[in-house]
Amino acid sequence: MPYRDVNLQIDLFTTEFADTPKLPSCVQYWPALLSKPLATEAYLRLVEEVIWRQPEVTVFGKTHLIPRLQSWMADQNVEYGYSDHQLVADQWHPEVIALKRLVETTTGFAFNSVLLNYYRDGDDKMGWHADDERELGSNPAVATLSLGAERDFQIRHNTSNQTHSIALGHGSLLLMKPGMQASYKHQLPTRKKVNAGRISLTFRYVY
Repeated sequence: MPYRDVNLQIDLFTTEFADTPKLPSCVQYWPALLSKPLATEAYLRLVEEVIWRQPEVTVFGKTHLIPRLQSWMADQNVEYGYSDHQLVADQWHPEVIALKRLVETTTGFAFNSVLLNYYRDGDDKMGWHADDERELGSNPAVATLSLGAERDFQIRHNTSNQTHSIALGHGSLLLMKPGMQASYKHQLPTRKKVNAGRISLTFRYVY
């Protein structure tokens, strides 16, 4: 979709960059990578057109459905899994390819896959974890593009337990730089007052 790439590229040069002082130095945040109209258009299209699944995972010996919907897109022969669950890759959606190119241009990192999480409302969540699976290498960079309802994103240091929190807005981009996954965990907690949906696109490179 060439027209999509043109629109996104224009928006790249009009957005404001913010290196948020409340967050660790291993994190960078762009509060408005996409304009609200572009972000809304992308959100609505992905909700309708992506194949959403709710897989089971096993944690501490117990198997349960994850509290969100999910989709995995990746280049050919790229495999990835977590918590004893192997993800099944769908074909790249044209909208996601365009967003990937924008994220790569903005961050300077190349990505060959994306994990999309669809939080249907404030009851859907992601618990404390690190993106430190072996397939991601020793020092991965992970970029998260947020579409839809604003949700709190929390980061906790492994040793000091110091916790940082930031509200990820509609059309924002958060980059977790190499080294962060070894020192911090992160989560998206429940927020009972949120009654709208949010999609996160977490771009990563799988070896």
